Formats: sequence, C-alpha cells, structure tokens
Amino acid sequence: MAIVRTPGALDALVDILHSNVLNMHEDAALVVNNCAAFSEEVCMTIVQCPGMITSLKKLAISGSFGAKCVAVGALNCLSRCREAKVSLTNKRVVEDALVPVLQETGTGDKYEARKVRAAMAVANLTGRCDPQHVNEYAALPAMVRVLGYALDGRSWAGIHLSAYSVLYPLSHLAEEASNRPQLIDSGLVELLVRSVDRWSAGIRTGRSALDLLCDARS
Repeated sequence: MAIVRTPGALDALVDILHSNVLNMHEDAALVVNNCAAFSEEVCMTIVQCPGMITSLKKLAISGSFGAKCVAVGALNCLSRCREAKVSLTNKRVVEDALVPVLQETGTGDKYEARKVRAAMAVANLTGRCDPQHVNEYAALPAMVRVLGYALDGRSWAGIHLSAYSVLYPLSHLAEEASNRPQLIDSGLVELLVRSVDRWSAGIRTGRSALDLLCDARS
C-alpha cells in the first residue's frame, strides 16, 4: 500500500514499462503484480494509473518470455478485484491481451502457468472460459490441478498461488452447468473437500468452498 500510495511511484513504473530498457520490464511488472496480489485495496489505484493497463497488455503479448508471464500474472491479480472489473473490461483486457495469450502455442511449465493465469483472469472478468478462446487448451482441468498445488503449498513454475486465487475463478466457472461435468471429472470435488477441511481465516473467498462444493455436485 505504501508503494502504490507514494506520489509518482506508479507513474515511474509505467515509465519503466514503456521504456526501451527491456531487462527492467519484468521487475517493474512484478512490483505491480505483488502490490495487486497482496493488497486488493490498492487495485483500483493501479488500474486508474494512466498507461498502466495499456503497458501490461502490451507486455503480456509482446514482452520477453519472463515479462509476459509476470504481466499476465499482474492482470490476473487485478481481475480478482470486483471494483476493477468494469475498468478492465472497458480497457479490453480480455480481447487484447488474455485471449491472444490463450491462443499461443508452446511447451513447458512456465508457458502453461501463463495460460492458466490468463484463463483464470478471463473467468474472473467474464464468468466463463469459452473453448474458442483457449484454442483447445484444457483450461478447466489445469485450474483444478493448480488448486491441488496450492493446497499442497507447492510452487509451480516458480509461482506460489494461494487456494483463494484459484477458488475464485473456479467459483465463476462452477456456476455454469455445462462446466460441472468436466470440473468433477478433473477431481474438483475432492479438492473442495480438502479446502473445507483445511479452511482457515487466511483464505478469503467471496463464496465459501462449501458453496462451491454444492455447485459442483448439483
């Protein structure tokens, strides 16, 4: 919060993201990612900073490999803020950045981690993850698998995701009846039971894991 509220700090980050100093892009985006991930209160300030979302969108599709990953992560963190949803939607984050990421081809854990976080952000912003967006990418099973990593406290591609950050987009997807068979087949019910069993005050959700479980079973 101190970083975001310091006059000129966000503007300086945007300047770095716009600069030709390519080896600083990833670090600057990581500052934004971490601020958004750990303090939802500042997400609107980040989104409203002139040039910030435009910079992250551009980086997500045309930056270096590492910068792309971090930029998508930052957009995913911002997408969990309900107040920021309208602004991110108006700025065409889904169409201009997330869908192109989902349509990329590649291999490796870091590549897949970028696509999963893009799919989660799409779910947060639109309430769905349409097959035509993901180019036959199995986004739903991947999210369920990542939830398992989060519950185990495992790092995936160098990323530590909280269970909440995965449960939140899954809550949107579970509301769509057509998604439920695939979510159940991917093992979501068992992971939701684990989520309920290990529930703690440190995991914040708009809807409880028990609500998700009911959605999945119905």
